[in-house]
Amino acid sequence: LRNEQTKRFVEVWRDGQLARSHDVTAAHGRFYSDTTFGSLAWSNDNSHVMYAAEQPEHDSGDTQQYVAEASEDWGETFSGWRAPVLVALRMADGVVHVVETEPSVSPGQALFMPGDGNRIAYIGYAHGARRPGLVYCQNRPSALFVGALNGAASDHTCVYRGAVRSPRLTPSGAAIVFLSTAVGGPHAAASALMRYTLATGAVDTLVPVVDCAANESSVLDGVHLPAGFPGLFVDQLPHVPWLRCTGAPDREILVLTSVWRSTVAVVSVDVGARRVMCHSPVDGTAAAAVLGCGGDTVAAVFSTPAAPGKVAVGRAVVASDQLRIGWFHIGDDAAAADGSNDHPAITWSIVPVSSQHRDAACECIFVRPTAPAASTRKFWPAGSAEHERPLVVMPHGGPHSTYTLEYNALAAGLARLGFGVLLVNFTGSLGFGQRAVLAQIGHMDTLTLAEIQAAAAAVYDMRLADPRRTVYVGGSYSGYTGALLAARAPGFYRALVLRNPVMALADNAAMSDIPDWCWAELGLQYSFDAPPPLTPA
Repeated sequence: LRNEQTKRFVEVWRDGQLARSHDVTAAHGRFYSDTTFGSLAWSNDNSHVMYAAEQPEHDSGDTQQYVAEASEDWGETFSGWRAPVLVALRMADGVVHVVETEPSVSPGQALFMPGDGNRIAYIGYAHGARRPGLVYCQNRPSALFVGALNGAASDHTCVYRGAVRSPRLTPSGAAIVFLSTAVGGPHAAASALMRYTLATGAVDTLVPVVDCAANESSVLDGVHLPAGFPGLFVDQLPHVPWLRCTGAPDREILVLTSVWRSTVAVVSVDVGARRVMCHSPVDGTAAAAVLGCGGDTVAAVFSTPAAPGKVAVGRAVVASDQLRIGWFHIGDDAAAADGSNDHPAITWSIVPVSSQHRDAACECIFVRPTAPAASTRKFWPAGSAEHERPLVVMPHGGPHSTYTLEYNALAAGLARLGFGVLLVNFTGSLGFGQRAVLAQIGHMDTLTLAEIQAAAAAVYDMRLADPRRTVYVGGSYSGYTGALLAARAPGFYRALVLRNPVMALADNAAMSDIPDWCWAELGLQYSFDAPPPLTPA
């Protein structure tokens, strides 16, 4: 799919050569290539390709209606885009067909069902007169639809309604798996992995939401979970998530990336055995993210706070009825991690933080240089002790997000200059169980602030940073907490950097593309069907 300034083309390339090109400029607007709506699926006989694009420009006489429809978009990253439609292109002659869907949904993430190529499935995001912002928001009302490619919208069936995304057809073609999160409330939270069986129309849960991680391996709702598993915290599934292991070709095993406390991990779900397993470190040493699967091979990226990601290839085998993945790492991270005469080596550690809330789950990643070097001379000169190191306290935004052990260029850059960087995952961060996410609700100006201050105090107690040389850096939600700390803890920070801070909730409720955020974080109910009226005070 190729967008040009005034033209759009669908191209087929084979062996490095352009085999076919169709000009679809007149058929619709720009292609959607994002992870929310973006689609690119071939029919089973390769006769059609289906994708998502802006709806065609309205050419009827009702100009006023079109202007009203076109001016309402899906918020951040979609500003100025017309609503998406699904488009099927017949490769033989370039004939374009716009799939009919319900007018109250915006379709995306489409795929072809098994059979003659006329049946499709897709996610439809529900909306009324207003479309709430979607980016970073897993809690939006949506549904899994199935229907005929050339059928009427009324013939499309909603098979599951909630807050759903990432439909993937199983290798057998017997079912579709997808992610489901609670509608409303926190914008991101623990997800369940669901299965829609085509033959029966039944929907069941493959991996349930986990309230709190168990210290030992356990069974929850019939699903075997590894020790410490906090639940699935996944934005989207890989496009190609299925393994086909030698010796167990009929086993349907899905591989994905999930936040696991302060890292991201490679996790597998054996559908038949109802078993979840972890296949990468969760001990604070590294982060690993899946790129995709092919046969018995998994491609992933491993990284640390000291070194950018390196590709690793994993070979999967089923032994003693359990999946094992052996990793082969491509490239060497040693040079980046060990430093040089000019740049210090960087180390990191996980720092637990105590909290007063019964469901609290707070810990930090402390990234720092191991010894002074030429690049640290301005802020941590030669001869300085560890307790003289300047400190940057950096909570994440969201608030339902997470700093992980993935490479962070800002943290690494500051560490190269001699700073210790404290990446704070306060209660409400993802990857610590659903109960911890919900524990933060209604405590945005109390619990979070106390934990940020306790995190800094924990580093001081270990004599790893200088309390007199501490600065605060935060953005969005952590810009808000930084503004509060400037007033409530005067003098604690020598400076505060607040990027795009959420300073006024009332103004945000009226002007933001995610007004429900203001209600949700205060612990108040918000209805997408009947949003609360906003009136002057």
